[in-house]
Amino acid sequence: MLNHMLTAKEARWTYRNQLAKQWGRTIVSVTLCVPLGYRSDPAYQNLPERAADALAQILVQRGHGTRRLLGLDGADGSCAMLGVEGNAEDIKRCCAAWEQTLPGGRTLDIDVMDKAGRQIDRESLGMPSRRCYLCNLPSSVCIRERSHDAQALEAAVQRLLGELEEALR
Repeated sequence: MLNHMLTAKEARWTYRNQLAKQWGRTIVSVTLCVPLGYRSDPAYQNLPERAADALAQILVQRGHGTRRLLGLDGADGSCAMLGVEGNAEDIKRCCAAWEQTLPGGRTLDIDVMDKAGRQIDRESLGMPSRRCYLCNLPSSVCIRERSHDAQALEAAVQRLLGELEEALR
């Protein structure tokens, strides 16, 4: 199963890179940042598409020409793609701000790649890293230290996904 997930992630990376070079635009991909069982659950598979549609509206309002691109469905879940005109760093800041203010937005993973195929991440822009579902610590710390029990994490993910579904209606 792990090999299938890694292969799917690599395929998504390669596809985004090809799109960036082909279209000469910033590429934004939207996936779920939740355990695999949720990403592959048919009940949640359309959330990346719905989130990308809502995000596209925000980006257009901020003056970025946006085009919906063909997404991917893989062993690691669904992925929606946007081709966006504009500075990739500004687009990443906009995406991260939207992700942080959207109810349930913590369950989204919005990746931004510039037209040269370079990943734009939070740290390179001086932004804080992704936070834990349950507390305000960086998620990497809680994962490494196994700070929270599985039931609490499960409940938080379900609550956040419910909030996201409601916000995207």
